[in-house]
Amino acid sequence: MIAESLFNQIAGYMKEAVRTQSSSLLVDQVNALNLNTEGEVNYMNLKCSYMAKDGSSIEFSFRSYDPSGPFKNLPDVNKIHLQLLKNGDVVSQVSERFDDNSIYGA
Repeated sequence: MIAESLFNQIAGYMKEAVRTQSSSLLVDQVNALNLNTEGEVNYMNLKCSYMAKDGSSIEFSFRSYDPSGPFKNLPDVNKIHLQLLKNGDVVSQVSERFDDNSIYGA
């Protein structure tokens, strides 16, 4: 499958983002791949896809949001989801969730 190497590359970026608890580099790296993006692209939201000639494809989504309420300062929550598909059927997927603690010195 043509899209499998791209899937593995992005999965590696995701692993590093979880390890460092920082999503900025992940967004930059995935955005630099020039995939087909949907909607607004920024450090809070990135949704993109890739379709190969052999019917394999990937779907990637990243969302970051601030769960803080009044008088609270909580780290952003990051949710990442990546799927590898063959003719529309999910072959493999990776999901990650972590708090962005990079600015909190954690």
